[in-house]
Amino acid sequence: DDLPTEISGDEGGDEGGLAVYGDAAYGAGELLAKLEKAGTEIKIKVQPPPVQGGRFAKDRFAVDLSAGTVSCPNGVTVKIHPAKAGGGTAVFGTACAGCPLAAQCTSSKDGRTVAISRYEAELVRARAARADIRRRVATGQSDAEIRQAYIDRFGPSILLKPESGGLGILVWG
Repeated sequence: DDLPTEISGDEGGDEGGLAVYGDAAYGAGELLAKLEKAGTEIKIKVQPPPVQGGRFAKDRFAVDLSAGTVSCPNGVTVKIHPAKAGGGTAVFGTACAGCPLAAQCTSSKDGRTVAISRYEAELVRARAARADIRRRVATGQSDAEIRQAYIDRFGPSILLKPESGGLGILVWG
């Protein structure tokens, strides 16, 4: 479960700590948890939650891990039923029967169920930047303004572009 020594040290990054970059294929919850535990600065693009049949994706639901609840886009809040291995399930059940958003949310006669990963906290944090960028675009901020906001927040390394030759082409090509 520990990270290899070459990625668990104190080198790289803007503040002297390790910074890890990657694409969506590497943004799994378990990896994010290990990187956080190692004290790394995580700059991995995380896969968006899957969308089935054009319905609401999981990120349209407000997951409150401290309260142990999930709220749907229509404002209905249910408890998370914990799983033994961590994470759990939020079942909306009969609350979906008369919901005006049901057709956008579920096709199940038993209502929508939302699976909560044991790594949900790490995934939510990693997806926060995507939501922030969507919000900034919706409020009319330009690409340059958004870019500058991220440089101000994370430092210039946020703009890191992988090398287009050598090892970079093998890793990112």
